[in-house]
Amino acid sequence: MDSIEMVPLMVTPGIRKYEHTHNEPFRSIIARADSAFENANSILCVGYGFNDNHIQPKLIDKMRQGKTPILIATKKLSDSGMRFIKSATSSTVFGIEEFKSGTRIVFSDKEEIIEELSFWSLEELIKLVI
Repeated sequence: MDSIEMVPLMVTPGIRKYEHTHNEPFRSIIARADSAFENANSILCVGYGFNDNHIQPKLIDKMRQGKTPILIATKKLSDSGMRFIKSATSSTVFGIEEFKSGTRIVFSDKEEIIEELSFWSLEELIKLVI
């Protein structure tokens, strides 16, 4: 089997960010992400800030359909992430973030606080699920 030489690529913020993401390998990666969102039975977003309009259209479609559970786990929900949650029409979309010594759970129409448990942390969230 031939070895494939890989060159690391990074898209940095700036004027040419969106131009770069319309070229390979990003085009193929975005197409696969779109397919994954379309076929997902549930979605876990870890640390995603909801500021990439070229990435999230299929995620927004899933949210609007209101059938697929979407959990956003992060240390601090971004303003864009909060708008995403608040615009959901069902309780299948919610976010968890750090709150003092615990976790704040944010739904479109309410919030809950869990004291002394850090479910926003991926390590603690995994312990909860497993």
